[in-house]
Amino acid sequence: SGTSMASPHVAGIAAFIAGTGSFTPAQLTAQMEAMAIRDVVKDSVSSHGDLASVLPAGTPAPTPTPPPTISPAPTTCDLIVVNILTDKYPGETSWSIVNKCTGKEIQRVNGYGSKSTDKKWESECINQGNYEFTIKDSWGDGICCGYGRGSVSVSYNGKEYPHKGDFGEEWTKTFGSCEPVTPSPTESPTHEPTGTPTSPTPKPTGNPTRSPTKIPTSNPTESPTSHPTTNPSDSPTKSPTNNPTESPTSNPTESPTSQPTTNPTDSPTKSPTNNPTESPTNNPTE
Repeated sequence: SGTSMASPHVAGIAAFIAGTGSFTPAQLTAQMEAMAIRDVVKDSVSSHGDLASVLPAGTPAPTPTPPPTISPAPTTCDLIVVNILTDKYPGETSWSIVNKCTGKEIQRVNGYGSKSTDKKWESECINQGNYEFTIKDSWGDGICCGYGRGSVSVSYNGKEYPHKGDFGEEWTKTFGSCEPVTPSPTESPTHEPTGTPTSPTPKPTGNPTRSPTKIPTSNPTESPTSHPTTNPSDSPTKSPTNNPTESPTSNPTESPTSQPTTNPTDSPTKSPTNNPTESPTNNPTE
């Protein structure tokens, strides 16, 4: 009946609509019906032909995008360039180019009119092919070096094939291929390793070292020795049993004895009563 496919389809559309706002189940159902594409389901078991969609009502189903147009492969285009320096007898020189794949001659020159002159011919875009270039000298002495210093060069797709001109009667050069040229794929990555990658380091040759040494064979030493057998010494001796000795029994002795009873002795005796004796009466003896 397709229910297994329709259920996730409808559930996904319902989740999409529910994410755009707040809806009750009835509002969500009404919104889905409003957005459905009308009359596109054509079978006998469907009750209606509407298709649930996230497009607004009335929007036509999108037109499938056409596949991209593949451009044709570019046409292979070849280019040929001929450069000639004529000698002193340019009328003796002729050359031609022939496509050997088709047998068609694409270019011919029968003689030049200017002595010791550079001449150039360049093809337009031509089809890929196997081309043969031939230059001739009707006298048979080439274009170098008895009667001038002529030379010739032909290039194909940028690759040059020069000749100094002493070819005698003719010189021919072939280039190109009739087989389609397929571009070479890009080179592969760098070469594989020259040697076998080193293997992982070997596993340990032996088991890991043993576990640490056994636990101690005996319990730790006993707890500290028992508490002191006696209490600490008595508290300090009592305060002195006797109070300090009494204060001095008597006051200090009486004040010093009375002042001296007499005044000091009289003042010094009077000055001498008599004047000094007179000076000597007589002069000293001779």
